[in-house]
Amino acid sequence: MLIFRLFFTVSVLLVFLVSYVSLGLELQGAVVFIVATLAMAIVLDVLAYFLKVYTNYRIISGFLFASFFLLVGSLAYTYWGGVFLQQEAIKISFFFVVLYFGFLFGYKNYRFTRRIIVMVFKQGTKSPHLALEEKRLVVDTSVLIDSRISGICETGFIDGQILIPNFVLHELQFIADSQDHLRRQKGRLGLETLKKLREIPTITVSVDDVPVSQLPVDERLVEFAQTKRARLISTDFNLLKVAEIRGVSILNINELSLAMRQTVLPGETLNVTVVKAGKEHRQGVAYLNDGTMVVVEDGVSLIGKKLDVRVVSLLQTESGRIIFTNQVH
Repeated sequence: MLIFRLFFTVSVLLVFLVSYVSLGLELQGAVVFIVATLAMAIVLDVLAYFLKVYTNYRIISGFLFASFFLLVGSLAYTYWGGVFLQQEAIKISFFFVVLYFGFLFGYKNYRFTRRIIVMVFKQGTKSPHLALEEKRLVVDTSVLIDSRISGICETGFIDGQILIPNFVLHELQFIADSQDHLRRQKGRLGLETLKKLREIPTITVSVDDVPVSQLPVDERLVEFAQTKRARLISTDFNLLKVAEIRGVSILNINELSLAMRQTVLPGETLNVTVVKAGKEHRQGVAYLNDGTMVVVEDGVSLIGKKLDVRVVSLLQTESGRIIFTNQVH
């Protein structure tokens, strides 16, 4: 893009040099204008690249709004400055204050700038076949309490707009104010997850007001996703099944976690630590880093010890996968 703009600007300059006499234009002014245009094109390209690799939207927003405030201040000075800003010191102070408040305003309202930047510079990279609705995601309380959604979004595997109906936020606040210590901790974890999501530059988070209804929360959530034509993210198996039956696209974080588990085959060797006794006689139980259970034959006497085991077989269950092993002697 930069090479194209450079070529275009030089071409315009050459055409002007040939025809400026017949057009009756001044050479010097036109050359300055064209060079300024080229400089602006270069600045725009550098800015576009800068926005792709640098994600501190607070600083970017501050500079953009400072420039805007400076422009407005310059216009104000042009019309009224001669009357009120005659002294040089007052003039400098005026522009300093304008720049300062412009930067401060942009720094505080960086989310607005982030949305504009993402819309202008990143939508061009999206597939033309990807509808806007496919970028809308609705999350329920279980996802926010689970907290893995923030890590997934930070990696870039999920982007777009996350919609949170107000009744989900109210439910989360109710849990955070619970008298039960465990529920209170879960609620606070959900609120902290929401805070992290708001700070991720590749997504936007909005809380939507939904009219009060007597329907259960799960039904209201499915209806909300249908109305917004959005995908529903949850860890609630029954909720996701109901949503799927009613034609709502779903994303199950638990299924994603299972898909990302370590792949092992019979005959492979694993290094594990036996942590407890198994259900069957003389069996020991260990776990992989992803939480997969490893059953070690004759491992009950090796609790607390780290050892090499060989995979004998694998069993897939509804709750996950179990690996059966023997100790390597």
